[in-house]
Amino acid sequence: MSITKPRKEDVEAEWYTSLKRPFLYPPRWMFSPLWASVNVAVGYSSYLVWRDGDEDATRALMAYGGSLVSIAIWPIIVFRTRSLGLATVDSLAGTAFAATYHSLFAHINRTAGQLSSIGLLWALYCSYVSFSLWRDQSKKRQ
Repeated sequence: MSITKPRKEDVEAEWYTSLKRPFLYPPRWMFSPLWASVNVAVGYSSYLVWRDGDEDATRALMAYGGSLVSIAIWPIIVFRTRSLGLATVDSLAGTAFAATYHSLFAHINRTAGQLSSIGLLWALYCSYVSFSLWRDQSKKRQ
């Protein structure tokens, strides 16, 4: 740790916390429990699809994998490039993957379809947040 130079993580966190938040943005402490709940629900639904599915399970689980990749690269896009527009495109792609796996999961296992709806709703919400952040910061620059 340097006294004269702030840590990169601190600068990134400071930049992100300075952004104008959308109306439906929850308190910061809620994100970890929400993410954990979504991951448990969708993770278990993917297990049910793997257990009960046949060749259809491969497509469904590939769509699920696509959504996980999208989730993993979002913070890289936001914090390393600060490209909120590209982050919004990534969120929309993640939502498309979530809609796809939700539909495919539901055809394989009813419970998996119900649980995966949580992932779809969360992906829609994350797309709303990404779009709102991008739109509001674009307005600030004008």
